[in-house]
Amino acid sequence: MARRSFIAAALCGALVACWGPPGHLYFAPQDDSDTPYTPDDSDSEPPMQGNKPVIEEADAWCYSYDDGTEWWGLQAVGDDPQGASTLLTYIEDGVDMRDGGGDFVARLALVCDENGLCYGSAMGDQIDVTCDGATSYVFYFELEDTEGHRSEVAEVQGRWGYGPEG
Repeated sequence: MARRSFIAAALCGALVACWGPPGHLYFAPQDDSDTPYTPDDSDSEPPMQGNKPVIEEADAWCYSYDDGTEWWGLQAVGDDPQGASTLLTYIEDGVDMRDGGGDFVARLALVCDENGLCYGSAMGDQIDVTCDGATSYVFYFELEDTEGHRSEVAEVQGRWGYGPEG
């Protein structure tokens, strides 16, 4: 029981670190549902000359506590040609979540440490997505370094997990 309390406390602390103040979780505008997904709609992306971060692995899973609370966990491992420590520590738009039809569901933040380990989470109620049908959601991960270079998008199928550790 103490371990579960510790994990819950750590996860709650991570949520504050991931999202900061309320309002850092973004939802699609109503008129955006027919817009096809493109990883980067910006015209201001810096030139990529072999300096882009690389996503080595990524995972997205949904899990449920005994009290019925459902959470989505996000994890990525990244690197950068200048070293993993040059990845941004907070990437506000690090993950786009889409349903099976490609419609935008949520934009989620990632927090990365100096070793390139990146984490995020979202309470199912906050993004209005339960663990039912976890495999029908697709997550598009993108990392950014301190120079503004963005990685290629890593596409990950959602899955059912067993807890905060995945």
